[in-house]
Amino acid sequence: MKIKWMLLLAGIVAMMPASAQQEQPHRIAYVNVPWILNNSPQVKAVEAQLKETFIEREQALLERQRKLDELEDRLRDSRGSMSDAEVRQLEREVVSGKRRLAIAEEEFQEDVALRKSEEINKLRRQIAEVIQSVAREKQLDMVFETAVVYVSDRVDISQDVLASLEGKSGQAGAPGASSSGAGE
Repeated sequence: MKIKWMLLLAGIVAMMPASAQQEQPHRIAYVNVPWILNNSPQVKAVEAQLKETFIEREQALLERQRKLDELEDRLRDSRGSMSDAEVRQLEREVVSGKRRLAIAEEEFQEDVALRKSEEINKLRRQIAEVIQSVAREKQLDMVFETAVVYVSDRVDISQDVLASLEGKSGQAGAPGASSSGAGE
């Protein structure tokens, strides 16, 4: 009876490597999302759209800065020919103008950053969808995006994701209508 159990056990052990070989190894990949963001046409379109959207405000701020510079030049050049009261009044105007300009510039930068963040988040969602699509197409089990110390070219699917994203760029229409985007 011991011999039968030993033969059965030996048969099971002999079959194990064969069944283990039939199982396919897990297929993993890596995507460099920051690189995709730096190279995607959608991000370039968003940047162009933002520039167009905010150009008037930016020009208005530049004009305010130019007028403030002129006021400072007038103060510097005319100090000797102005009364003390006129000098103080002009100095107050310069200080007040600088303060208001600084506030306006800060608000402008915050508005641009907020809008860019909103658009990049839409692009990130789109990139996530494209990554999932590429992963299914390549029959991958897992795709890493961050916290990877080393990646070989063999598992990096960033080019495939970018190519798929570029294909969607022509279909997307307005840059703001596209979604998602990630970065490195």
